[in-house]
Amino acid sequence: IQETNKLTNKQKLLTSISQFLDHKDNFDIDDTSNYTLYKLATKVNIKVFLLYIDAYYAGGLKEKVKELRDKAKKLHILTEKLPVLLHGKDIITLGLSPSKKFSEILLAGYEAQMREEFTTKKGAIQWLKNYTQ
Repeated sequence: IQETNKLTNKQKLLTSISQFLDHKDNFDIDDTSNYTLYKLATKVNIKVFLLYIDAYYAGGLKEKVKELRDKAKKLHILTEKLPVLLHGKDIITLGLSPSKKFSEILLAGYEAQMREEFTTKKGAIQWLKNYTQ
C-alpha cells in the first residue's frame, strides 16, 4: 500500500508539473482579471500553479503571486474551478429536448458565467432564456 501511495503521489506531482509547463508561457502574470483566473482554474489548481510560478521565478514575483493567490481565494477558485450554475436540467425545464446543442449551450453558459454576465442561479436562468430565444 505504501508503494502504491508513493506512485500515486509521484504521478500527481508529474501531472501538476506538466500542467504548469503547458500553461506558464501563456499565462500573463500581470493579467489579474477575474475571467483570466476563472479560465486558469479550469485548467490547473491555481494554488499549486502559483507555487510553481514562485519557484520558477526564484521568488522574484512574490508580491504578484501573493496578490493572485489572495484574489483566487476571494473568488473561491484557489483549489478548484468555478462551480457551474447552469445544468442540462435547466435547459430541459425551459422546454428544450435533449440534443447535441446542449453541450454548446452549457459551454456558452459557463463562459458567460466566467465573464460575470451572471453570478446567481436566477441570473443563469435569465441568461439561458435570452440565449435560447
